[in-house]
Amino acid sequence: MYRLIRRYSTNVHSIKSAMISKDFKVAAELVTKSVLSTTECTSLLKQCRDTNDSAVASIALELGKRSFKKNHQNTYFMLMSFINCNDLGTLRNLKQFWDKSVRGNWKIESSPIKALYYSIFVHTYSNLNQPVLALEWYVRTFLSISKTNEIASSRLPTVKLLCLLLDVRDCDGVSQVLNMVHEEETKKHTNSTQTSVVTKATWLNCLSMAAEENNYELMRTIYDLYLMKDFKNEGISDTDILFRSGLSEYLENKGVTKQSVDIILGILASNGDIERTLELIEFYHTHSVFKGESASPGESFIFALEAFCMETGPSDWEDAPKDYENYHDTSVEKILDLIGIYTARSVDSKLDYKDISNFMSNKFTHFKAYDHHIEAKLQQKESFRLHKELELVQHPSVQTSPFGNIMANMNILKSFVSSHVKFVQSREYPAETVTLFINCVLNHINVTSNFSGIIQALIELQNLNANFSEWLDQDSYDIILNSLAQSGLKMVSLHLFKYLRSRTKLTHEHYACFISSILRGDFHSQLHYYMYYYSKDYDGHIGPKTKHLLESLPATVTKENSDTERIIMNLDNLYFTIPEPDDPKTTKSSLPGFNRTYHFEYDSRDLSYISYLFK
Repeated sequence: MYRLIRRYSTNVHSIKSAMISKDFKVAAELVTKSVLSTTECTSLLKQCRDTNDSAVASIALELGKRSFKKNHQNTYFMLMSFINCNDLGTLRNLKQFWDKSVRGNWKIESSPIKALYYSIFVHTYSNLNQPVLALEWYVRTFLSISKTNEIASSRLPTVKLLCLLLDVRDCDGVSQVLNMVHEEETKKHTNSTQTSVVTKATWLNCLSMAAEENNYELMRTIYDLYLMKDFKNEGISDTDILFRSGLSEYLENKGVTKQSVDIILGILASNGDIERTLELIEFYHTHSVFKGESASPGESFIFALEAFCMETGPSDWEDAPKDYENYHDTSVEKILDLIGIYTARSVDSKLDYKDISNFMSNKFTHFKAYDHHIEAKLQQKESFRLHKELELVQHPSVQTSPFGNIMANMNILKSFVSSHVKFVQSREYPAETVTLFINCVLNHINVTSNFSGIIQALIELQNLNANFSEWLDQDSYDIILNSLAQSGLKMVSLHLFKYLRSRTKLTHEHYACFISSILRGDFHSQLHYYMYYYSKDYDGHIGPKTKHLLESLPATVTKENSDTERIIMNLDNLYFTIPEPDDPKTTKSSLPGFNRTYHFEYDSRDLSYISYLFK
């Protein structure tokens, strides 16, 4: 090392040469051994500032200590050399020097150098990939600088911090920084020529992360502060939509494609942001229609409908009106108005219940209806609050009503179906509106409840219309059979099988549902019956779902019946394998080693309903 040091004579040129050669340890020793003037310190500090390496921070600190009193600008050069610092020990030494020697020096404390000093903490923690500490120091320093005439966002490493927060996928942190920067620039930018420290590229990176993370809060921030910033105060007029030629190019100039617009709409709508969803639809989709560009009114409507469905209002019954018994929740009626108007106007663009059922279920889940149990449940909840140790932490989704799934209450379900079908009829909307509503309700019951709920809903429809089957379509029967598949109701299954097969060709999915529904207790004879007609309808070719169901049956059970065993052994071609069976007889008996219990009493009860509904 001694020989290495001797290669450089102890002067400014030698120290600079060492830094250029990346011999920072040598450069540090040379600085320690040298007697340098303030001018020489200034020259070396500029070299440190221009050297893009974390190792120069400790050298700059030594030079700054020697010369800051005679030249305050050297403090600036010293701090600029810390921008790439990634060593907490060096940062700690800087803080000790600042607290001991610099703090209280009014010329420095009252200058931008003070802001630069605090920004070094943000730089260092960012370099060390410590986003929590970097953000903490950023916020603390930002608030302090904001009290002056300085623009904090330009004095602090805002973009550097945003890049770090983007790397660690901290949507909340990014949103916080963007809002702080926007608020300050709104107050302190005196004319429109002043540019924001957050560039278009940074905004688009933030937009990309908000889309990938499906983060509503960040997307809302980007929407307000970047995408629609120019329209925030005056809004979008009808004249803009109809005649402003550059309107459709506005978002394109912001770097946003149609695909991105749809993603933004999806996030806004799925979080119940009605105002922004409708605004963006008007802004982008409606203008595209008027320009003759490709745009789907059905797609726009679904986004709008989703926003209305996902806007849930009060999250708990305690926020709803206290007069529960007389409270009338009109939220679903508003949704049906939207659907009814759309179906009446869009003859060529049919809605599919599958496109809307998920968010319609959300609206049904948050529907508020009175039942005498509600008051008792609320009083019970209040009594629990007197004893903190009895409180339970519940997921928000089960607190939408005191019951959790309010549609599991049969009285509420029947009243709900009846009142809303009558509402649609009173509006004289197309019959398609009733069918869409029925399918969404049936699907909601299928997902959240059981086949008994399906039956009660159908009974209520029959009470409204003796010929209620005219309100049902293929999707309706698909949902009913899907629910039946999980029920274990063998007699109900057989009745529906005969009813439907006499009217339409059953699909592979239908057969899978029928077969799934009877795999309880002694299922052999009814399985033979279904498989005979399945083979007959499809020339011995069986669908993959049915194959999976039958191959999953315990071998010890299937081997007990020769016909069942032969069916399973010939699933790839069942034609002529199965003799024509008689109508199966349903018994209460079970099979040894088969633990799927069959409830004959429930089946008998529900058969009486189904026989009445489907004659």
